[in-house]
Amino acid sequence: MSQEPIRIVKNLRARKIVFLVILVMMSVSGLIGSDIYLPMLPKISSIFGKTVDQTQWSLTIYLIGLSVSQIIHGPLCDKFGRKKLAFFGISLYLIASIGCALSDTF
Repeated sequence: MSQEPIRIVKNLRARKIVFLVILVMMSVSGLIGSDIYLPMLPKISSIFGKTVDQTQWSLTIYLIGLSVSQIIHGPLCDKFGRKKLAFFGISLYLIASIGCALSDTF
């Protein structure tokens, strides 16, 4: 008896698990960003010499951008496909994060 059907089933299960992990990571990446950012607001304020109120606006803008992008993301996925748009979104998120990390002004 051939082991091929068993190997295919195991491979399919592994691919489903990898897909699920990637999907969960993509879903929570925006929210984890705000959870990491929120406790650092006083430190960010002191580093850039701004008040906490001024620094809180950056979190507000981040959350507005996150919510607006979710509204726009659905129709764009239907038009261009989920894989292309996911790659574009992750690339944009990475580039923006690097830009923010290298920023020396508020």
